[in-house]
Amino acid sequence: MLTDLFLKKQGSVIPAPQLAKVLSEVCVPLAGRRIIRLQIRDPSLETTDQLMVEFEMCLSLVFKPLRHHLQQLVAEDSNLPILWATVLQVVEKLLAPSPSETQQPSIPANLKSTMNSLTNEHLKNAIQVLLNAGVLSTEPRQPGDLTDLTWQSVHRMGVDDVTAYKLSPAANPSTSGAPAEAASPPLAPTAESAPPPPEA
Repeated sequence: MLTDLFLKKQGSVIPAPQLAKVLSEVCVPLAGRRIIRLQIRDPSLETTDQLMVEFEMCLSLVFKPLRHHLQQLVAEDSNLPILWATVLQVVEKLLAPSPSETQQPSIPANLKSTMNSLTNEHLKNAIQVLLNAGVLSTEPRQPGDLTDLTWQSVHRMGVDDVTAYKLSPAANPSTSGAPAEAASPPLAPTAESAPPPPEA
């Protein structure tokens, strides 16, 4: 499986710029096109189970290499912003309401809803990872920056309230550099643990 090639040990030896380039120019767009084809109902797949297996494989190719190699992509001078923008473009095509959907034979509505839910969950997890890594912030620092582009894209996907993306525990901006949770106060000594009173 193509995704496994990026997740195995040898995937970490690929320089970050080349890794981001291959993912953004080949793998992520390819996976996106295949998902769209699946949602039109590929006649070569006879059962829903076959369709969902291939869908989840494609979805993994979009998100897993990015999350797996994020530290390397951030540490090195890579094309991470381009890669993330490509991921957003692909996901937007999958989730944004499209007038053309009604003009094509498609999978049942409940199956499309399941696919959308899985895609949205992967997207939310990726955003939380990028927030924790400092690649994104909860609010744009300037118009047109990567954070601004991200929230604009999420809105175009039909998400009116992005609070769940910004303020979930894993994505809370205070997570990085936040003070550790206060330790519980020491318990009062019990009769068994208290020292004996001094003798008269």
